[in-house]
Amino acid sequence: RYNDDQSSLDASRGWVSDRLLTYAINGDLTRRGHAVLQTQWKTPEQAAVFAKALRESLRQFYDQGSVSDAFTAEGRFVRTQVLKDKVSVLMIDAATDGFAKEAQRVFSP
Repeated sequence: RYNDDQSSLDASRGWVSDRLLTYAINGDLTRRGHAVLQTQWKTPEQAAVFAKALRESLRQFYDQGSVSDAFTAEGRFVRTQVLKDKVSVLMIDAATDGFAKEAQRVFSP
């Protein structure tokens, strides 16, 4: 399930750094909250390959026939995008549409 070995290897080439931020819903740690992942890559091409592999993993995880840069599945609001600098990739997996939109506004200026 998810990406095959070669796709995974290709998607990891050029990785520079990442940060994963998680947020509870109203302080409730027993519920699945929100997550924001931002990665950085050496080249725009490497960022694009990672973004494609990430979308494929999300498509399979959420059992979707296809996914775009923003989709809703299983009550989750998911967004992926290559940022304006072309070497950063942003992924938001949120419990609410409002959080997804605000996180996208904050993390992709």
